Amino acid sequence: MIHFSFLLVFLLIGSLFSQKITDCPTSAFDPPNHLNQTIWYPSDFSNSDPPLFSDYYSCLYKINVPKGYHAEVRLTFNQQMPPIIPAPVQVIDSQSLEEKLFSATDVPYFFVSNAGFIKLDTRELGIKFGFRIRWYKFPSTFNPIILFTQNSDTQPLIVPSSSIIPYQVSADTNVSLVVSNPSQGYEDLLKSLIIFDGPDWNSRVLGSAYQIWKFKEQKVSSGKLMTVAALEPFYDTGSMLLFQDFKNTKDFNKYQCLICYPEDVCDSVFMNCGNTESAALSTITLSSQPAEYLKEIWLGDYGVLDVYMGRLTREKSNLITSYQSYGKVNTSSYLPQKFQGTVRTYHLHGHSANLHFTLSPELFTNNVPVGRHGFFSSKFYKSGTPQKNQDSFDYIRTTDTVIFNFEITDADLAWGSTLNIWIRDKSVVTYNKTFTSSSPPNLLAPIMATGNYMEVSYKTNYGQLTNGYFMNPVVNIDSNGKLEKLNLPKLEVVKCLGNSCSIIVNLNYPKHPKFCITIQELNAFTRKRNQVYLNINSNVCIPKNEPKACTVPTVGCERLIGNLNITKGFDRIDIKELEFSYIANNSKASYTDFKSCYALRRAVFLEGGFWPLFGDKGCEQMESPATPMCFSDRGIWEPCSRSPITL
Repeated sequence: MIHFSFLLVFLLIGSLFSQKITDCPTSAFDPPNHLNQTIWYPSDFSNSDPPLFSDYYSCLYKINVPKGYHAEVRLTFNQQMPPIIPAPVQVIDSQSLEEKLFSATDVPYFFVSNAGFIKLDTRELGIKFGFRIRWYKFPSTFNPIILFTQNSDTQPLIVPSSSIIPYQVSADTNVSLVVSNPSQGYEDLLKSLIIFDGPDWNSRVLGSAYQIWKFKEQKVSSGKLMTVAALEPFYDTGSMLLFQDFKNTKDFNKYQCLICYPEDVCDSVFMNCGNTESAALSTITLSSQPAEYLKEIWLGDYGVLDVYMGRLTREKSNLITSYQSYGKVNTSSYLPQKFQGTVRTYHLHGHSANLHFTLSPELFTNNVPVGRHGFFSSKFYKSGTPQKNQDSFDYIRTTDTVIFNFEITDADLAWGSTLNIWIRDKSVVTYNKTFTSSSPPNLLAPIMATGNYMEVSYKTNYGQLTNGYFMNPVVNIDSNGKLEKLNLPKLEVVKCLGNSCSIIVNLNYPKHPKFCITIQELNAFTRKRNQVYLNINSNVCIPKNEPKACTVPTVGCERLIGNLNITKGFDRIDIKELEFSYIANNSKASYTDFKSCYALRRAVFLEGGFWPLFGDKGCEQMESPATPMCFSDRGIWEPCSRSPITL
């Protein structure tokens, strides 16, 4: 009989828990009289095994939160059938922001005044569901960490998300906040980090850090103050909060923030401008992390990607480089590229873009192909203010002997700082120069040397502030080969809007073929120009290394190396790099290779305020008569407004 009684009780309990939940509560959940009490729904279920709900059950649960309180909800549910859309569970906060769920195991959600909601719709999915609630009262005293961000700051304000002390942030206009990705497995902890629109946690709620990160958007305060407070202490998530003045971010349709660590987080990042044609991505590199390399860009049919060291500035004072695509333009010769500093902002003008990052330097440094462009810079170059710890070391290695062609754009060599550039060809050093304050570089002067290995190091004295260095247009790697003959037209009438001009012929490789020109052709091209200085700009041959560095045809072309005296009217030929932009094929250029007389004027022009050639009958026969075009003081091509002076 005793055994029978125990069996009967067991069967009754088993049948009770096997019943499906069918009733939806008719009232909201309110805080209990004693806040240390936890409310369970359904009552007293196990975290790992909530009760089964009936099919086609639908209910909206409301959790009331009085002002000055917050509620923590822990949700668990699973389904016996495969997940199908729409999601069976939705969590809705007081701002009507919702998260759709297909499963959850003790996942936290935090509601602040005045309520939060959970919606359940089981359909025929075999849903097991339950949650527990506990309410907490905010402390009576509010002692935040006071932070400031100004619209004139070049660098955004970044702080860890894991502070147990609230942040109160002020701005000149409004406060903008974006949140970087947390470390894997810590995503849910960001749900307890709440953003308040005002000076403390009694202000209106804007959302959670989790929502900002998840939806890739910025939150903006309605006034000059924003408060961020963690509703419960948690471990360091690895996520960072990036604040700045909304004046600097108001044009962004979408704005997201990432830390590319681990690497796969940024392997493929999608940017979408929407209707505004403006979107931004800020990436953060912490001091313990390796540098970031942009390895691929897809910009679609049209797009411009500007890269800023820090935030976007209207005057572009910290713009370090740009990538653009008008139709089918290949950016691969400029990538991969190393980017340093703490924060970088990639600003997209266009429609959409895919960016691919890596933390591995191999693609940037090893087996660099011919025709590669790029730049070297110190760690915090263009950060807005002088910085400590600017030391940097970079190198590139090629498979064959090439010509390294580079310029030093900027170099702060104060306080004992040095810049060393070292190039070798196999085991032979071909260039080794250390620049100091007493022996500075000639900025923007082209430098060339042959080799297969190049390294650049910038060193500062410990603790000293410097602006760093930058080499631009970075590093052009030119291959050797035979020169092709360039047939220039004979300009019968050359006019200049000025008293003294220089005719400049631009022959630039690697963007375009390698050309040489005969002195006889130069005489015919510029005859009767006794007041004109002739400059031939080419980077094909180097006097120091000639003839090893280049191969010149034995018939038809002279070597354009160094300073040459042509005739009485022509004092010199300067060999340096500019751009010959309108050659259509890869062998010889003549009139037919220029798409218009306008194109010819852009390739061969008079330097005296950069006025173009016009009035040449041979040139103008290529197109219908048009008003002569000049490069104006405003920096654009427009009809000439002054009468030319005939030389």
